Amino acid sequence: MTAPRQQPPRLTLDNVSHTHRGAGHPALERLSLDLGPGVVALLGPNGAGKSTLMRILATVVRPTAGRVLWNGTDTARRPEPLRRVLGYLPQDFGAPARLTAAEFLRYLAAAKGLPHRAARARTAELLAAVNLGGEANRRLGAMSGGMRQRVGIAQALLNDPRLLIVDEPTVGLDPGERSRFLDLLGELAADRIVLLSTHIVTDAAASADRIAVLSGGRLRRAGTVAELLRHTAGSVFETVVPSSELPLMRARWQIVRTARAEHGVRVRLLAPGGRPPEGAAPAAPELEDAYRLLVGEQPSAAFAAGVGAGVPA
Repeated sequence: MTAPRQQPPRLTLDNVSHTHRGAGHPALERLSLDLGPGVVALLGPNGAGKSTLMRILATVVRPTAGRVLWNGTDTARRPEPLRRVLGYLPQDFGAPARLTAAEFLRYLAAAKGLPHRAARARTAELLAAVNLGGEANRRLGAMSGGMRQRVGIAQALLNDPRLLIVDEPTVGLDPGERSRFLDLLGELAADRIVLLSTHIVTDAAASADRIAVLSGGRLRRAGTVAELLRHTAGSVFETVVPSSELPLMRARWQIVRTARAEHGVRVRLLAPGGRPPEGAAPAAPELEDAYRLLVGEQPSAAFAAGVGAGVPA
């Protein structure tokens, strides 16, 4: 007899707000989202409210207003259905350097109540799934950052979660490791919700089916990359100016980035409403443009280091 087909998971945030005790303003304010299977990038600067939201979704804290529904069940009233199917990878999951990858996973499996034989089988299965089957007996302290992050994903998958939350997972990884790690998240998202918290625009562009932009505790906009780019169309311009004019331009327009040019400095800027400086030419929008337009901030060091390439619609 064929086993009944599992329904796709659904995570609904209904006007979620949260104010930390003693704080003068909310960390999250009236945030609503409806999420199904796929990778969702929670994109925002430090202090945007991403960590608070992740703690609420992990049922560590309750929202002070609004509801989080897991497949229709209020997680504040009944957290157990979500906790049973939740996987979480914090930015630093504190894996002990002296243990091997297999020892670490078997230890966590035992802590979750898996019998010895089942723990060994699940450990081998997950290490193979994250392409570390040949590294099972390597100590974690001898692994690269990318390899340790893959072990982190393996530990988050021990209970075969339907909701997987990963917090800033690519910080400190080299470009090759970042690409492989983001590809892995995409593979895992076929039948589960993967929530990726990041402040790196290129990570969101490379991996996410949908992007939710947070700033100041509020959801500024959510949608696909193509939808965010359409929202930004007509607001992006480029021009070349003498370097002496840069301070004046920064005072009048939101500068996305600058680069040296033959006759001065090439400036990419945002001019909502289509009122750019004289001589500026329209430019095709990129995800970084959409992000800056929504959060109203100058480019971050993280993006400057990544150099934003255009994202096709």
